[in-house]
Amino acid sequence: MKFLITSTAIFSLNEIYDFLKRRWTKREIAILKNDIKKFKQTIRDGIIKHQSVENFPQIKVALIGK
Repeated sequence: MKFLITSTAIFSLNEIYDFLKRRWTKREIAILKNDIKKFKQTIRDGIIKHQSVENFPQIKVALIGK
């Protein structure tokens, strides 16, 4: 699977990170980082198949949240 990270995505990620640093404890952030690592490994292992956008099958959709 190929990931494309846009400048908009980086900007949004930085905003989210700043918000989490102000609101979450270090432990909560560490748990989130660990969950993201596990999720990335799950994708690499091919365990999860993500749904595609109907008109653009090459685009995959994923939602990660607390």
